[in-house]
Amino acid sequence: MNSPPRVDLGKRAGVASGLLGVICVLAELCFLYPDLLVTRDALPFYEANLDIFRGILWTTIGATFVLGLLGLIFLRSKVHGLLGIAPGVEGVRPSCRRGGKCSGGIAGGAR
Repeated sequence: MNSPPRVDLGKRAGVASGLLGVICVLAELCFLYPDLLVTRDALPFYEANLDIFRGILWTTIGATFVLGLLGLIFLRSKVHGLLGIAPGVEGVRPSCRRGGKCSGGIAGGAR
């Protein structure tokens, strides 16, 4: 792969990773505080399909890491990839904070 398309692919992957990572953090907040961040009308649907939403979130976090790694591989400057991976890490952290046990959040069931 010659240099300009490779750089473009790395930058796009890094930026996409960052955007997905921010969305993951916002979604994690919805898992941690459903009474505050989910509307009353949507709450029964949300609770009935919680496992599906967790699966979607974990898939999105995985895509965040893959795109961030592509950014790290294809660019000399590692900033785009690292900034893309950082929000994904923050999306995973709230679910597994207390002593290594996952309690609440996407891994432990907030409800």
